Amino acid sequence: MISVFRNVDGVLTFIARSVSPLEDVEAKYPSDVCIEGQAFDGDTLVAGVITSPEPTEEDIAHATEDLRYALWFSASEYEKSFIQGSATAMVAVNAAAGKPKATAVKMWAHALWGEYYTRLADLDNASDDFSNMGDIPHSVIELVAEDLADE
Repeated sequence: MISVFRNVDGVLTFIARSVSPLEDVEAKYPSDVCIEGQAFDGDTLVAGVITSPEPTEEDIAHATEDLRYALWFSASEYEKSFIQGSATAMVAVNAAAGKPKATAVKMWAHALWGEYYTRLADLDNASDDFSNMGDIPHSVIELVAEDLADE
């Protein structure tokens, strides 16, 4: 996670958090913005409470976009840590056919993305840690075995 600050007359203002690559963050913000841990006008940024004037509407829009992306990215990565690619398609087909393990995995994925949308609705207070959703109920190996059971 990268924190982005604006330097206004020597006062550092927090304006965004981002999981984008550093070069993307640097390209997105103007030259008067600095990244946590980097030198700026010879001073190294440090953690701490920062007070400053109100952020601009543009700052808020950038920060909101970054938070939305970070939340989506975290949910997506959490899901992909268990299942992705052709296994996802296999789940969709087998759940539609009423296979119980595939249906359980489909319901787990629905719950994960339901949680994402719940957090998105309260973005300012949202955690990007989805570990509370638990592990996928059946492994890909179990899903393949269920898929092949009818052949």
